[in-house]
Amino acid sequence: MRWLQRALDILFPPKRDALVVRALSADDVLAFLRPTESKGMTALLPYRAREIGALVREAKFAGNERAWQLLALALSEYLMEYLGDRYAYEERAIALVPIPLSKKRFRERGYNQVHEVLKRVSVPGVRILPRTLRRTRNTKAQTSLSRGARLANMEGAFMAEIPDPAYLYIVIDDVTTTGATLSDAVRALREAGARHVHFVSLSH
Repeated sequence: MRWLQRALDILFPPKRDALVVRALSADDVLAFLRPTESKGMTALLPYRAREIGALVREAKFAGNERAWQLLALALSEYLMEYLGDRYAYEERAIALVPIPLSKKRFRERGYNQVHEVLKRVSVPGVRILPRTLRRTRNTKAQTSLSRGARLANMEGAFMAEIPDPAYLYIVIDDVTTTGATLSDAVRALREAGARHVHFVSLSH
């Protein structure tokens, strides 16, 4: 198979990020796993680390299966510890809720990278509810906006429908800076009646 990979690389030279992700092992990614809490949000991996930045970009823009799997591994490790610490002796239904893309962005990519990561998470008893949140309108890409503009851009961007207010809803995004996207998603869930909400960013 190596000769086939070499031949494909000659015909279709891989981008730098793809090469970085190809070289990453599970242990490499887990070495960066340092959950950090700020303003009620937990971020798992440092985006500015070259390896993590490449991992997130490949997951987001290239539909890279290995990137999805490695991010799912990091998220699984975090969730096992988080849920074990808090709910080892309490029975509670757990739902993972990916931040939805706009219809336009989904058509462009053909996938929601956060949902793809969640489908590869290995945590017993956890449900994935991809239709819990929906966007009420298209929003501008956050990367081009100032902090104030990001907050305004995401205000009222989501609505939610929940199956049970007693669930623990864990809202997940791939990368965050100001936390505006996750904050509005949490607002929508609470307005829909959710009593227990936690939000996690794969990188920050």
